[in-house]
Amino acid sequence: LKHGLLQDQNLFEDVLAAISSNASDSRACFDYASRTMRLKSRVLSADPWEEDYGQILLYGHLHAHSFERAAGFSIAHGDAVYLGLLVELELSGNAAIASRIYQALKDSGLTQYLANALPVSSRLKDAYMADNYYDYSAATTLLVPEVGCYSQPFTCLVQNRQVSWPFIAGSVDAVR
Repeated sequence: LKHGLLQDQNLFEDVLAAISSNASDSRACFDYASRTMRLKSRVLSADPWEEDYGQILLYGHLHAHSFERAAGFSIAHGDAVYLGLLVELELSGNAAIASRIYQALKDSGLTQYLANALPVSSRLKDAYMADNYYDYSAATTLLVPEVGCYSQPFTCLVQNRQVSWPFIAGSVDAVR
């Protein structure tokens, strides 16, 4: 879903439909995974140190790592990244895309599961601040003006916006 959102509108639509229908077709899932790996490979080939376009690989992950820490690593990594993706969309103010994903979650019956997985602890801010990979005192969020906007060939620069901890906390609450 993440790589479709960022790089391939068709992949995004296919995965969103699969989530919405709660489909478990193993061939389709293998196809989605293969398409995702090709997209990731192209990004890493163009920017192996994730300094420019490679930043898109971190989308959702930075929040996910904090969720995992705050939950004592009881949350699955994929679920944490999914929640992180939703936080990123909230931070960037992209309600249209976020609402489509929320609807797919609702259709699949996963809304409550993911809501319960999101840590509701006073340790959440500490988990964010303990991240040794990302400085939340100078945090930015990747802007996603439209689905697939970071497709190859790369025609636009990675767009970021500065965000503060209260804004991050508010976005986490909005996802919850």
